[in-house]
Amino acid sequence: DKFDSKGSGAKGDKGRGKGARPATSWSGGPAKDGAPRGERIGRSERGSGGWGNEPANEIGARKEEPDAMPMVGAKTVQQIEAEMLIAKLSSKGEMSTDKANKTPLEAKGSHCEVKKHSEIGCAVVTMESESAREVVMKLAIHKRADREQDNEGKERRPTISIGDVQVQLRSHVDKANKVEIKTDIFVAWGRQAEKATPLSPGVIAAAFDDLFREARKEMAATFQDAVILPSNGAPSAPRYQQPLGSGPPPPPPASPAPQLIPMQQALLQQQMAQQPMQQVQQQQQQMQQQQQQQQQPQLQQQQQQPQLQQLNPQQLQQQQAAMFSLMQTAAASAAAAATGTPLTPQQLQQLQQLTPQQLQQFQIASQQRQQQQAQMALQANPQQAQQAAAVMAQAAQHA
Repeated sequence: DKFDSKGSGAKGDKGRGKGARPATSWSGGPAKDGAPRGERIGRSERGSGGWGNEPANEIGARKEEPDAMPMVGAKTVQQIEAEMLIAKLSSKGEMSTDKANKTPLEAKGSHCEVKKHSEIGCAVVTMESESAREVVMKLAIHKRADREQDNEGKERRPTISIGDVQVQLRSHVDKANKVEIKTDIFVAWGRQAEKATPLSPGVIAAAFDDLFREARKEMAATFQDAVILPSNGAPSAPRYQQPLGSGPPPPPPASPAPQLIPMQQALLQQQMAQQPMQQVQQQQQQMQQQQQQQQQPQLQQQQQQPQLQQLNPQQLQQQQAAMFSLMQTAAASAAAAATGTPLTPQQLQQLQQLTPQQLQQFQIASQQRQQQQAQMALQANPQQAQQAAAVMAQAAQHA
């Protein structure tokens, strides 16, 4: 009894001690190794130390059981952070692409600059000057095949072809100020055409450069046809352009007349208006005859000089004697005509023996003498000069 009382008493229950108290149970969740904690009562699970009532083999077997599976669908902190980072990066990428779609694409040509809005099908072309923009717009209007009006009465906008795309042109207005920009052209071809065949800013710039060069050439040709500038820089009359197949070409333009003073031109016009063409021709003929008559004595002297040079001294003396006799005969005939007395038979015979050449020389000499006498008489007495001239004329006719 004593043993039993000790075994079941204070000494026997010494190992349990405080374990006789009501045991508290808890579940503290998974342990450090991830295994779930079971209900434990005091220090009864110590094992080979001999604290608990369970044998050691049962405790080892329970420790060797496989770990429980983790919760399905649970995510770690690293996974959540990775997903948040991916979402943030993707959102930034979408914003950058949207922003890139809205930013214009630019290109610069020789005579223009182009700013294109992608996926919208429009662009703004800035020409180098207002005049360049004007000639390009005029050429685009001229190139447009169909210039009819819409049903609403509005004229269609000018259209050009860039590759296979039809592009419309119109003036560009600033949205903020509502003011037209004189150097800009707004170009539009639509979203669908842009998706089918996108136009790059470089292609648009090259097309407008070519359009400007073509417009400049046509303008230069038109100006050259309108006004031809001679070497001195003064504008001349417009050049006549004959249509093809309309007949023979026109005669070349006449050479310009010599420039006259305005007063001289006015006088000539008055004279030409007052006098008919026949009178003008007659006057010209008379002037020519007078010039010929004045030149005849000089020609005769020139013809006689070589003949005189060829004569020997004896022939010269004979000719001088003949000329002296002619002078005497002429003087006698003139005196007879003045006094009214007839010539002697000897004088008449001398006059009849004169050759035609001698007669011509006699006439020339008499004319020169008449002129000299007339000049001398005019200086002395005009009335006597007139009488002497009449006498000399009668003598020449009689001769």
